[in-house]
Amino acid sequence: MVDLHIHTRHSDGSQTVAEVLELAQKSGAKIISITDHDNVGAYHEMEQNPKVRNIFKGKIIPGVEITTTVHGCAVEILAYGVDYKKMEQHMLSGAIWKCQAGHLEAFMKVLKKHKIKTIEKSDWLRVFTEIKATHKDFCEQFDELRYDYVYFFRKGIANPKSVFFHDSSKLLTSFDDVIKNIHKAGGVAILAHPYEYHEHREDVLNYAIKRIDGIECFHPSATLAQSAELVALCNKHKLLVSGGSDYHGFRKPNNWIGFTQNMTPIREEYLSQEILARASFPQTKL
Repeated sequence: MVDLHIHTRHSDGSQTVAEVLELAQKSGAKIISITDHDNVGAYHEMEQNPKVRNIFKGKIIPGVEITTTVHGCAVEILAYGVDYKKMEQHMLSGAIWKCQAGHLEAFMKVLKKHKIKTIEKSDWLRVFTEIKATHKDFCEQFDELRYDYVYFFRKGIANPKSVFFHDSSKLLTSFDDVIKNIHKAGGVAILAHPYEYHEHREDVLNYAIKRIDGIECFHPSATLAQSAELVALCNKHKLLVSGGSDYHGFRKPNNWIGFTQNMTPIREEYLSQEILARASFPQTKL
């Protein structure tokens, strides 16, 4: 079993690197990649504290999930096998925090218009959590607020047609430049979870297909049939196949390390060997 899409507290995961590695070890996974959003802090932490790295006895592929856009729609590209220190130099310092501030501002503007007051004002995710718990009548007015925060981000914040939309395209590195930067850092560029892009999926895939190195075919947002279609697409275009749980801890309570939809294990043989061979973050002798 493998898992090439995991988050920690260095981005929006709810658990520490040590806690995530302990869970990965207990899961029986043989190869993992920590892919925090626009952040490689987990790798600095493991390098500085070998005891943390050694919690997990398997192989680790250095990775990061980078935010960009396609025609105004926010999308993510997974970078695998990168020199994470070089990759860090290419990522725009502070850009992701400016995006988060913009997301919050757009959200609060809609709430103000509807005379909704919140205690929480620090970031959009905390505001979303409060609104869902305290203003159910308001939430029922908007399809964007129907489900979890991922749905809200895709259908609201990242959707140009939504009243909650915030255009991050001018703050973020372009899709093509993200891929160039990943290659400069020695990695491969994988389009993350196409089925999370909902009505924008086909547009994103059509744009990305000639630019990326591969696709995350196995992900909890895709059924097994949809995963099979993505694998077929990769085979047709000679692209790499990847997969991961997108584990976030309690923020995505139905996502478990090493599993995709319906608790189907992500097996090593499902994924491209070219990606798995990039496991280069070693255990350290203490």
